[in-house]
Amino acid sequence: MSYLKISQSQALYEKKLNILIVDDHPMTIWGYELTLKMYAEDYEWNFGKANNCDQAIKILENNTHTPYQVVLLDINLPASDSGNIKNGEDLGLEIRKLYPDIKIIVLTMLGDALRIKYILKNLNPNGFIIKSQITPELLFDSIANVLKNGNFYCKEVQKVLPLNIPNHEELNTFDKEILYYISIGEKMKNLPKHIPLSMASIERRKKNLKIFFGISEGTNRDLIHRAREKGFL
Repeated sequence: MSYLKISQSQALYEKKLNILIVDDHPMTIWGYELTLKMYAEDYEWNFGKANNCDQAIKILENNTHTPYQVVLLDINLPASDSGNIKNGEDLGLEIRKLYPDIKIIVLTMLGDALRIKYILKNLNPNGFIIKSQITPELLFDSIANVLKNGNFYCKEVQKVLPLNIPNHEELNTFDKEILYYISIGEKMKNLPKHIPLSMASIERRKKNLKIFFGISEGTNRDLIHRAREKGFL
């Protein structure tokens, strides 16, 4: 993985850019749109805008004539109505599967080093920027770079490379499912209906999750609070 800065003077050959922005804050979407239009006004920008996972999938499904080249993707998104897509990371994986040609740039407030590593390892986005570091130039350069088949990671993200995650710091799909169902208020006794594990296995994994998040004696509420704090929910 590498970081390569491209200035606006190194113009893209294609002047019409189709960008899908996915963020649950409408003002943030408006800000990205306005910033790009003002910073690179010699380009013709076509923006799709989605506030949640379901909207994003629907827009992609219905947009067959002018396919999006880049998705600007927030991570802290509400789950889809079906619950199958639980956050922006899951949405990114779905986009990867259904639309492999689309470039994905993650834009997030998450700053926890371990969480950033998980996103990089699992989703492998083409670009990754911490929102607090965004400038008009940085935003444009990230799009320009990924469209030239490069990667673009802001300095804060570069600090967590390489991506080796110790085994004791790994969370798998079942662990994430347990966190999700506890977070939406599902009772522990009902979790085996949703997760193909025995109650004993689920309890054991929940105990390990508390150790993982440093609250071995904490409650379920403490677990969910810490998982949200770290950006895993």
